[in-house]
Formats: sequence, C-alpha cells, structure tokens
Amino acid sequence: MKTTTRGVHWIFFIPLLVAFFGETESLAATDADLYQQYRHVDAGAVAPMEMPTGQIRLLADSDYPPFSFQSGADTMTGIAVDVALAACAEIKMICQVVPRPFAGLLPGLERREGDVVISGLRLAPENLQLAIPTRPFYFSSARFLTRTGMPFSEPDRRSLASRRIGYVKGTSHAAFLEKYYERSALTPFNDENAMLESLRTAAIEVAFTDSLRAAFWLNGANARGCCIALGLSFVDRESFTRNMSFLVRTDQPNLREAFDYALDRIAEKGIMAKVFSRYLPENPF
Repeated sequence: MKTTTRGVHWIFFIPLLVAFFGETESLAATDADLYQQYRHVDAGAVAPMEMPTGQIRLLADSDYPPFSFQSGADTMTGIAVDVALAACAEIKMICQVVPRPFAGLLPGLERREGDVVISGLRLAPENLQLAIPTRPFYFSSARFLTRTGMPFSEPDRRSLASRRIGYVKGTSHAAFLEKYYERSALTPFNDENAMLESLRTAAIEVAFTDSLRAAFWLNGANARGCCIALGLSFVDRESFTRNMSFLVRTDQPNLREAFDYALDRIAEKGIMAKVFSRYLPENPF
C-alpha cells in the first residue's frame, strides 16, 4: 500500500487579486461575491465530447470539516461535498457520496470502490501516481492576527519589526516568518491553542496562522472578542500554500474533464461562492 498525505484541516482559498509584499504574494478578497473567482475559469471552454455515464462514486473523508464530514448517520456534508454535488448536477451526472475514513480513501480508489476522491488527500506525488487532479477549487493562505486597539494596522515588516509574533514550532508558517520577518521578536509555541491564548492575554502582540482557522477562532468563544485580523491574507507557494483538487482515477480522464467543465460553470454562476459562504463564519481574507 502506498503512503498517503492528508490535506491540512480548516483552510481556505483566495480570490485572484494580487498585490506584492516583498518577495512573496499578498492576496485578498474585498467582497464575498468574489469567492467564485478563486478558480481560473475557462469561459470559452465547451462541454467534453464524452460525458460520463452511470453512477459516479465520490469518496470523501468522513472527518475533515469544513470540507467533508458526517452530519448524521447517513448524511455527508461540507464544502467539498456540496461543491462536488453541485458540479454533478450542473452537467446532469448521477453522483453518490461514499464516506471513508482518511486511511481508506486511496485504497478505495485503488480497489475501484470509487471514481473520485473529493476531500482529504493532498496533491502529493505518491497520490498522483494513482489519480489525476482537476484544476484546484481552493488553496490555503495564512494571516496575521492582533488584539483590538494595537498601534499598527498593517502586517508589513517595518510595522512588525521588534513586535512579538507567535507561531507554532516546526510548521510552514514558522519557515515563512523566519524568512521574511527576521527583525521581529519571533516567539515559538508548541501548539496553536497555546499561541492564540497568549495573543488573547497579551503575552504576544501578533499571531500568524492559517487564514481559515483564524476566521473560526476570531468568531469563536475562545477569542472572547479580543482580536482582529491584521491586513490581508498571504499566499506563499514555497511554504504554507497548498492546492485542493478532486482526484480522479487515472483510467477516467473524461471524468476529470467533465468535472473541470462543471466546476467552471458553477463558479461563473456564483454557486461555488454560496457553498463556501454557507460554511464559513466570515470572509477570511
């Protein structure tokens, strides 16, 4: 059995609005209506000549919120689930979501128990030996957080020089800070909960973490209304930014083409944007 690599929990995509920050990109959305523009839509694409027939089985991690999870004994829900089903409906494919624990996703695809993995697996080389990816419907980003009322409003290196910035040791976020924020007082933590509690209690001035997890924490009970997002979300392909795509069995290239076409159409119509906003507490950009 080949080793699999799991995607990161509680992450989000960024619409394609690009501004440069030093040597890395800073991307932000100014309006929730732009959610669907994350995907590079091919407006001139035509429907594939051969549409898949029969029932398409969608394998989904059963414990991967907010992308896929079980909301009842027999009900799967989440961003990836709803996006996939909307794509199926758009081109009239008959699709069934089949829940699997993470460890069963790739084996299920190998044993032909499913046609597409829609959540859980990263685009790691070992996974791409057995599957072909659609174009991404999401990619992850990171964000700085600070307490309300701090004397700075942007996360540029000059503003944060000498400021105490918290990060989790050994993570890709740590690598980013060490490269670009070497003039700040970088403060390591063993886990994210400890870092965020230190931000709330003013032991540090700034925290740096995944944008989607940040959005949920800011709106949750643990934050107690202490804090705000600082500036825009960041994308860095060398460290924390990863794509999320559907992974189709290698013997079904026409199915990959069908999904890419359908995902473009639901992005254009705003359906994808509605799915994302259904599961998120706020725009995390």
